[in-house]
Amino acid sequence: RLRADAVCAPLDPGWWIPAPAQGALAVEALADRADVAELFAPLEDAGARAEISCERAFARTLEGGCSVPLGCLARSGAGGLVATGWLASPLTQQSIRDRISGPVDSAEALGTELAEAVLAGGGDELLADVRDADAMEPSPP
Repeated sequence: RLRADAVCAPLDPGWWIPAPAQGALAVEALADRADVAELFAPLEDAGARAEISCERAFARTLEGGCSVPLGCLARSGAGGLVATGWLASPLTQQSIRDRISGPVDSAEALGTELAEAVLAGGGDELLADVRDADAMEPSPP
């Protein structure tokens, strides 16, 4: 639990890249409940949707899951979408960080392209470290 005297500060996204879609909120409804979807339609944020689409495409391309140390932060604005992606090895101190920008309506493609750039820059070796680290984990009894 957080103590009242704990030292805390916002995390600087220039240094710390969060996991994809961190902080995003979603409302779910049954597919056959158009009335519910209509009720929540005014809450739709096209910029946030683009950011999440980009970040998730990055993670999906890198086969990201709970054991893959990666992060992606996309921000949309008047100039388009800017995304920063990060991938690290759980076995070494190596990590790769890259950035991409482009039109908001290409968010998913930008996330995929960013992940492919990370892979081309040595990310495939870092993902091999992830698989090796997973193989070293003891099996549950």
